[in-house]
Amino acid sequence: VGLRYSEIYEFWTGHGHVFLQKESAPVVTRAYLVRVNAGDKLVVPFGWAHLVVTEGDDVLSFGAWCARDNRLEYGQLRALRGPCCYFSADGALTPNPRYAQVPHVRSIAARDLPSLGIPSDQPIYTSWRAHPQLFEFMANPEIVGDVWDHL
Repeated sequence: VGLRYSEIYEFWTGHGHVFLQKESAPVVTRAYLVRVNAGDKLVVPFGWAHLVVTEGDDVLSFGAWCARDNRLEYGQLRALRGPCCYFSADGALTPNPRYAQVPHVRSIAARDLPSLGIPSDQPIYTSWRAHPQLFEFMANPEIVGDVWDHL
């Protein structure tokens, strides 16, 4: 599969969730439902499957930054017909029966995830212009090591 990369999401309008699952395979060991609102930034752990879910009638709009060499890999998720949990309009999570193991999904806020030094009080582009070294992990994920192992 090759090296996988982190992404940075910057949410502009609305509110909702980012669903993260550690593996894109029938056995998932960790999964999180991350609450996001306009103004939040979220660094997606490299290699984790993720999707954005809008909540309510407002559009949840966002921009995503990723490394130029990033390759989106959806084959395993397509074979399993989606993530390890499905989302209902009422906010309920239902385990996807095609998975052999679905963990308890923990609810957390975007601020509970490592920010890797990305400022939360200014747009990503502004941060990158002022401090491009903060974004080096995007093309070189090995420099952050096991920062997400505690999740």
